[in-house]
Amino acid sequence: MKDIVQLGISISLLLQASTALCQGGSELTRPNPAADDLFGATLAHDGDRIAVGSRGTAGDSGTLHLYDFLNNAWDLSASITIPTGESGARFSDGLALDGDTLFVGASLANVGSLNAGRVFVYERIGDNWIHTQTLEDPEPQEEAWFGVSCAIDGDVAVVGSREDADGINRSGSVFVYRKDLSGTWQFEAKLRAETPKTFGFFGHAVDIQGDRLVVGSIFGNGGAFESGTVRVFERFNGFWFQTAKLIPPGQNGNDFFGIDLSMKDNRVLIGARKNDSFGPDSGAAYLFENTTGTWTLINTFGPSEPQLSGEFGNKVSLSDSFAAIGAWSTVHNDVRGGACEIFSVRNDTFPSVKVIHPDQPTQFGSLGHDVDLDDSRLVLAAYEDDFYGNEAGKAWEMSLQGCLADVNGDGMVTPTDFTAWVSAFNSNAPECDQNGDGMCTPTDFTAWVGNYNAGC
Repeated sequence: MKDIVQLGISISLLLQASTALCQGGSELTRPNPAADDLFGATLAHDGDRIAVGSRGTAGDSGTLHLYDFLNNAWDLSASITIPTGESGARFSDGLALDGDTLFVGASLANVGSLNAGRVFVYERIGDNWIHTQTLEDPEPQEEAWFGVSCAIDGDVAVVGSREDADGINRSGSVFVYRKDLSGTWQFEAKLRAETPKTFGFFGHAVDIQGDRLVVGSIFGNGGAFESGTVRVFERFNGFWFQTAKLIPPGQNGNDFFGIDLSMKDNRVLIGARKNDSFGPDSGAAYLFENTTGTWTLINTFGPSEPQLSGEFGNKVSLSDSFAAIGAWSTVHNDVRGGACEIFSVRNDTFPSVKVIHPDQPTQFGSLGHDVDLDDSRLVLAAYEDDFYGNEAGKAWEMSLQGCLADVNGDGMVTPTDFTAWVSAFNSNAPECDQNGDGMCTPTDFTAWVGNYNAGC
């Protein structure tokens, strides 16, 4: 164990604390934007690639736009429409991107004579996105909404079918697929709630990491009738088992708990857009953590400026350092244009570090209708924004620069971070490394001083 007894370095401190989150970014543009495009209805991103769904285009079937970050700019690399050419299929309703693999849900696509829904699988081969496979329910049902949600993690994927009946009207199911050695996605399991509920909408939201998946059931019976539930499934010896049912305290009916969710390692963030804890329909989001085999609620997020019907928590996204929470019905400067709030999740205070409003808001523009982030980038959309015409929609990418100097993760850079850095040094914690050399040494203190004075 190494300990700092005397640093012997003069620190030039800033007079004011600075915010620990920087943003800058760019609009994701597409050719010929038009009214009713609903551009930004769905989003997905992975590294330097972004997928944006535009549900109102291509004969009201939908178009998917793909962007790659090239030469310090976002380049529209492909625009994809449903391979079947049908209208009204809601192509891009569900969306998942993992490297060169893309799942695109079309929840009302035709399967025979039924609008049961499909998922179209694409692989990037060379410079082109190639449709390689189509997934569907082996026993399709009318308006089951197969493909309303999707998630991929390497060679395993999950697809939600929130209105699949299977004997109980619109109770919902999820389908797990695994990629074999030939690159083909094979059906692995169909999962249901342990007590399926009529109109439970199990599968409205899904996420998966390795041998764990989480499923939202927005009208499941939790702490109150139809308050919403989230179930956790884990895979043991090749089989999937439900291992937990997440229910926050103080639920009311129609909270929409599970409307969206995002999993990162042993944490899951869950939105409840109609929760009344911070005012009628103002919304909330809940962060659960599993460290000893048991899921524990570790924080409840509310909007910094709670509003009647702000619907904070309609979309959520979680990374190691940040949580992004959409509030698509928030009013700012007398315009109900929506908002997105960013929180630090690096320490147990979970401070808000940024509230993002549209710089050119339009009434009912719905900023925050979808959000997606990692530790360096935020993607968000206002799919009903009217700038290019009624409900044409907009989407943006913004850089997230988590401040190295903010060692205690409270969302600000202050002298208290010095004490936190000393603690990180003494415990050899990752936050000690301030110069990016992958080591924790006394030179990192000099680097911390520089990072502190540079601000954020």
